[in-house]
Amino acid sequence: MRIVLSASILDLCHEGHLNLLREMRKSGDMTIMVIHTDESCYHIKGKFPVWDLKHRIRAAKMTGLVDKIYVAKNNDPADVFKKIVKKYKKHEFIYIRGNDNLKFPGRWFIEERNIPIRFIDYTEGVSSTQIRQKLLNGVC
Repeated sequence: MRIVLSASILDLCHEGHLNLLREMRKSGDMTIMVIHTDESCYHIKGKFPVWDLKHRIRAAKMTGLVDKIYVAKNNDPADVFKKIVKKYKKHEFIYIRGNDNLKFPGRWFIEERNIPIRFIDYTEGVSSTQIRQKLLNGVC
């Protein structure tokens, strides 16, 4: 079985997130998404997400594209990756993410385990930051 792994904040689940999840779905037999807590999001991005963890998990589940969800409690999700790799040690892994951040948290662990990394094209014109700004400006 081929397991497709990724980690994200998934705030304000938008088209870019859906593109990532669709690519994950078609690239393997099982999709596993690691979602950062609100606090780890703050440490990574310097701001808290608009949607809290509970809502971001619910949004990921509602897409029907994610088989398993794990939570990263700190800004480096390697400890969660380690649990996943150990649990599914007999399976093949691939890590997929957008090419907007090539130095993503936990990359060292993925590379150390020789898990292939595939970057997909960033979805232009949409981001949680842009949506947040529109909300603050009353544009939405």
